[in-house]
Amino acid sequence: MIRAALAVLALSTLVLAIACGGDDTPSGTISPIGTKSGAPTASAEPTTANGGPIPAPAEPTLDEAVTLITSGDATAELGPGEIYPFDPQAIAEAAGSTPSCDNFQFDFTWQVQDPYPPANVTLQWQIERSGSDVKVAEGPSGEQSIGCDTIDLVNTGSGTISVAVKYKIGGLGP
Repeated sequence: MIRAALAVLALSTLVLAIACGGDDTPSGTISPIGTKSGAPTASAEPTTANGGPIPAPAEPTLDEAVTLITSGDATAELGPGEIYPFDPQAIAEAAGSTPSCDNFQFDFTWQVQDPYPPANVTLQWQIERSGSDVKVAEGPSGEQSIGCDTIDLVNTGSGTISVAVKYKIGGLGP
């Protein structure tokens, strides 16, 4: 079982390298998928049932070699089984930039806002690879980084949820 999981991970890494340019590695490095873990931070509003603040997502962290193109936030309201898509390249283009996939990083953080605390909440972030959905992150809060893929936030639970998302998009210099 573990050997099969490692084989799938190795194959996924190879597919990602091929899809994002393979040998055309730019100078500098960008974090691979699955290497980040963000902690939520307290916000001023709204508040929990006991009066304390609901944590906002942590501030996303681009890799040191990456230059910020744009940043923003979103709130997704998702019923059971619903999907909220993010297209990082379209967001970068709307900000006036068209970085190549070889030089692209989309770093994002999230925090379930409702229900809070997020008991019995299951959600995942996924990208599509070779016609199959690949889970890249899960849980009620966290941080993740991907390349130029479109990524979906999926409510895999049985109740409606509200999720706050912060993101930063960056690219390596010329």
